[in-house]
Amino acid sequence: MVSATNCATSCISKPVKDCEPGTYYNSETEECEECGAGEYQDKRAQTACKYCAAGYYQNDTKQTACIKCDTGHKCCGNKGSCKGAESQDKCDTGKYQDSEGQTACKSCEKGKYQNATGQTACKSCAAGYCKGCNTTGKTYNNASDACNAGTYCTAGQSVCSACKAGIYSGEHAGSCSNCTAGHCQGCNVTNKTSNGGACAAGKYCTAGQTACSCCGAGTYSGEGAGSCTDCQAGYRCPSCSNRVACNGGYYQNATKQSTCKTCNAGTYTPASGARTICTNCGAGTYQSAAGKTVCINCNSGKYQDATGQAACKSCTYKCINASGECPSGATPKTQNCSWTSGAITKCNPCGCATCPAGKYHNADCQVLASCTNCSAGKYQNLTGQKSCNNCTAGHCKNCNTAGRTANGAACDAGTYCTAGQTSCSACGKGTYSAAGAGSCTNCTAGHCSGCNTTGRTANGAACAAGTYCTAGQTACTACAAGTYSAAGATACKKCEKGYYCPGNSNRIACPKGQYQDEEGKSSCKNCTAGHCDGCNTTGRASNGGACAKGTYCAAGSQSCSNCTAGHCDGCNTTGRGTN
Repeated sequence: MVSATNCATSCISKPVKDCEPGTYYNSETEECEECGAGEYQDKRAQTACKYCAAGYYQNDTKQTACIKCDTGHKCCGNKGSCKGAESQDKCDTGKYQDSEGQTACKSCEKGKYQNATGQTACKSCAAGYCKGCNTTGKTYNNASDACNAGTYCTAGQSVCSACKAGIYSGEHAGSCSNCTAGHCQGCNVTNKTSNGGACAAGKYCTAGQTACSCCGAGTYSGEGAGSCTDCQAGYRCPSCSNRVACNGGYYQNATKQSTCKTCNAGTYTPASGARTICTNCGAGTYQSAAGKTVCINCNSGKYQDATGQAACKSCTYKCINASGECPSGATPKTQNCSWTSGAITKCNPCGCATCPAGKYHNADCQVLASCTNCSAGKYQNLTGQKSCNNCTAGHCKNCNTAGRTANGAACDAGTYCTAGQTSCSACGKGTYSAAGAGSCTNCTAGHCSGCNTTGRTANGAACAAGTYCTAGQTACTACAAGTYSAAGATACKKCEKGYYCPGNSNRIACPKGQYQDEEGKSSCKNCTAGHCDGCNTTGRASNGGACAKGTYCAAGSQSCSNCTAGHCDGCNTTGRGTN
């Protein structure tokens, strides 16, 4: 037994009971008593209990150990240095504890909060709700923390940040949005609360730009454009501008241009529309200046028989009467003909005649006595002409006379003519034509039967099997021995194995008892003696199989025969050719 000394009353040694763990010996009562809450004793025969260490607790009596404080809790007793805790306390809102055995809870950092007790971690302030998150120990995160329009925050930030230039946001935004492509007007400021305005025509921007940029020379844009477009032909595109149509005496035939080209004298463009080319002034009109919208009629005493001219020509013929004499009062050397209005395309001096249809004169002043008949192969259906027209290709029938006033009739089928011919000609052998043809067509390949005559009105018939032809041949040609063709063939083919081709025919399958193991042959081979197995079919490409024991065959036989009764000597071999 362990002794104890109480020197307060006397120095007499008293025996200590063998108190079990979880209890202690009370010298006053001389009894074993239980350790209280917040205490423990892990040994026997002790005179006092121990306080739970800081970070530990014990909520029961008569215990041999203390319990380590859980996460989300704190354990701090009142026995000095946080010893002797009788329970663990949950961390308050705004606090947390992520470790065991702790005497205090941690405050939530900036950008975080905790609205529940007894937690092991804090929650991040939600994206877009960081306005009041710049303090520690925050116990809530709600609408009062919403970021103002023009600012934003991501989850866990402690403050709302201003949107930079080129981006914007509404209220409680977790991020800023790019000013959209084509809408960057006014996006060069921070804290922007809405998208930018549309870029003006001639400007553009990509998403997130802080301002609209000018389109370069040769490109353009409409309002609100995210990119510039290459200038099309017919337009000019100065820098920082929408496209402008080239018109009113100007044109542009190239793309990506910033200016229009000026129409030359003798040409024009109308005052409206996008023009890629200038239009020539018509006959009887002119334009002496560049960059004009209209042409001018030739005045009295002048004419113009060509297009695209910058001036009119002066009439050089003097006025004469129908008899070739000057009218009364006219001076032949000085008096020009005159007109009063209209686009004048030729001079027509007073007193001169107009050649009738079927005739011509190559001068402006036409005298009936000097008009010439159109020659054979030509015609003129108008009056007052300087030349005649060729009878058109395929229409030369009856064009063998002079002075014709109309084109020739269509050539009959089987005939043809080129322009200016005086008559239609028969199609040669190997060709044919329909009515009104300017040329004959070759008999097509594989269709030359009957093409050995002239004046054909239709294609030849198909070549018979065993013959062929190429385009324009006058007849079908026989296929050579060892080759063949089907009807309508353009060429002969080499005879295949299993067939023979005697020439001038289609291919023929080798008959029973024969075969052909080579290409391009005109006859078949006999199945050899003793090898007739399987030779009872046509079109064989190989010799027959060897006759079995007890059978035989002669060359060209269709099958093997049994050795006859009484004649079996030597029939115990395969491939026999005799009985």
